[in-house]
Amino acid sequence: MDIDNNNINTVSVKSVDEERIKFRVIWSNAARFAGNEQKGEYKFLLPPPTSLANSHKYPNAIIKIDSFTAHTTNGVNDPTWYDLVAVAAVKLPSIEIRLNIGSSQIVTNKTIGAAQLGTGDSQIGGFRQLLPLQIVNVGNVAGATPAADGYAWTAIGSGVAATDAMVCANPFGQQITLTLNVPFDEKRCYLRSAGGANVDAGLYTAQISIELIENN
Repeated sequence: MDIDNNNINTVSVKSVDEERIKFRVIWSNAARFAGNEQKGEYKFLLPPPTSLANSHKYPNAIIKIDSFTAHTTNGVNDPTWYDLVAVAAVKLPSIEIRLNIGSSQIVTNKTIGAAQLGTGDSQIGGFRQLLPLQIVNVGNVAGATPAADGYAWTAIGSGVAATDAMVCANPFGQQITLTLNVPFDEKRCYLRSAGGANVDAGLYTAQISIELIENN
């Protein structure tokens, strides 16, 4: 205590209960292995890590993707993003990630043709987040020097950190579908070799923050 000025130095302390409703999911997917071909759509089970995550007391949550990375398997010297529906390579400065988790808080609007001029085509529903991408070279298994098969796309930093979490349904205890999409046409996309076989050669990671909301 500062007696002369009657000031009290205070520290903000969150209760243990507040911290118990916050969760972090670290997801990773090697898209192609024997008997598997996913091409931009990846399914995984999200079990409730605690009883709170499985409680009717918390039917909703705020959700945000904190970071995302994508790179190709070793030996792919010409990695490129590929639009599954357009069946063509695509330049991708940003990516839209969808989760099949209910939400009425998110609206998308796109104009890709004359029919949408002045109005756009709007869609509402489900979790979606736009992530700006930057390309970096992380080397390969031969060493930490730039390599043709060492390119990776990352969505990290201030552009992602500035994005607010959105209200969604509680995602725990169900199968989650994570979809990578081209923002302009909202079609599935994935990493492949530009000159090689049309297979999903990507290795993808994402960190997802989830905070439960109590039912009032």
